[in-house]
Amino acid sequence: MGGNLTHGEDHLTEPLPPILKEALGMGVISEKLLLLPEIYQKLPLYFGVVKSILNQKCVSCYNPKNAKCERLLHNYRGIMDGGEEGPIISLVNTEESEILNRIYLPREEE
Repeated sequence: MGGNLTHGEDHLTEPLPPILKEALGMGVISEKLLLLPEIYQKLPLYFGVVKSILNQKCVSCYNPKNAKCERLLHNYRGIMDGGEEGPIISLVNTEESEILNRIYLPREEE
């Protein structure tokens, strides 16, 4: 019970792989998407492509339960609002957006 009070009721099950959560009937919907050109070109840009990538790569850390730098990437509003370091997307100069800097960071970079 102490762990539930400190870390939340799902602190033991949250780190489980999605396939195991599905097997346990935890209602997880897999959002894995194979982004082949013939598939992603037919999808809506944000909901079909961007959101799927963010869910796979970013949302595990940048969500309301575990918001690093107060940045939320689980929905459009959170992405556009940014965090304590400012917005992650620059509408004025998209090539200078923080999200692009992070996408191109080497894997070993924190």
